[in-house]
Amino acid sequence: MDYKFQEYRIFKAIGASYLMSWSGRNVREYLARVVDGVAKGDDAAADELPDLHATCAGLKSICTTYAANLIEDCRRSCGGMGFLRASGIADKSTDYVGTVTAEGEAVILALQTARYIIKSVDGHKKGQKLA
Repeated sequence: MDYKFQEYRIFKAIGASYLMSWSGRNVREYLARVVDGVAKGDDAAADELPDLHATCAGLKSICTTYAANLIEDCRRSCGGMGFLRASGIADKSTDYVGTVTAEGEAVILALQTARYIIKSVDGHKKGQKLA
């Protein structure tokens, strides 16, 4: 790459994609563990469902919004070439934008996560164990 600023923007997107991928893998393992426990009749696993929902909602909200912004940033860093379909970025940008609102709008999901965090903090202040 000829320009350091473009390099920074691209490497930032690559790093974030690894972070989101690892986070997704961790949540998939967590989901599998909870589903396995619930299927076996483990009540403790069922108690983790609110925590799992808050985790999934928060990650979906943050990751899809951030990824859409990063894709757009990468497209812009390509200048006029970013608009060409041959670059692949223009199609990626238009295809991905829908994921931000699919299966739940990002703001609503973030609010669900915030509500869970506030309830958890309130419960902790009352002496309840955190999940």
